[in-house]
Amino acid sequence: MIYQEQVMQAAQVLAGYSLGKADLLRRAMGKKKPEEMAAQHDVFVEGCEKCNKIPELKAERVFDLLAKFAGYGFNKSHAAGYAYLSYITAYLKANFPVEFIAATLTSELGDFKKLAKFVNEARRMGITVLGPDVNSSFVPFTIDGGNVRFGLAGVKNLGTGASEFIVKERQEHGQYENMLDFLVRNQGHREPQGSRVTHQGRRIRLLPAEPSAVAQLARVEMNKAASERLRFAERQFDMFGTAETNRRRSR
Repeated sequence: MIYQEQVMQAAQVLAGYSLGKADLLRRAMGKKKPEEMAAQHDVFVEGCEKCNKIPELKAERVFDLLAKFAGYGFNKSHAAGYAYLSYITAYLKANFPVEFIAATLTSELGDFKKLAKFVNEARRMGITVLGPDVNSSFVPFTIDGGNVRFGLAGVKNLGTGASEFIVKERQEHGQYENMLDFLVRNQGHREPQGSRVTHQGRRIRLLPAEPSAVAQLARVEMNKAASERLRFAERQFDMFGTAETNRRRSR
């Protein structure tokens, strides 16, 4: 047997089922519900005896064979559809591997287990998946110089809305010069939750819910830089100062 329709046909020919009852048998076998299977078993065995004088033992073996197949078999239309789809995807993967991987990864946005699975498959095929970059990535996965560029929407917790805003801002006003430039230019966009994005190998918190939070982050970064400069200056000796001044600075 190849198709589920053959289960129905066997029930019709061997046990005298109508088309409607044969379909109920197919469904019961596919779902593997014990109570339904038990009821159908008795009807099938009795039908085999009544219509074709088939011994009970042989009828039970036939029923078990049908049940085993129906548990994994497809109906004819589904089988044909899956076969066609398998052929098309195999052709694309063999002849357009980079495009195929980029499209497949984009189709699984939001499912990070599957993204990891297909990234590993890309590596197995010798295709490089470049990391996410606010100056190079787009919302979906794209082709970048023969490689696949990680889409911003594929970054966990970032989301499509924030990704679209980042890309739109870059396209309209040019590339981001540094982290501060990135924060300032994206402070007008708000997301329900804070999220993360990769920029030149660094992970930063992006777009918190409070409107002033981005500006505050920028001030914090600037204050940190100022503190570093102050600590550096305090540790230096004045070449033209007095010995007493240098001793006080060194304490």
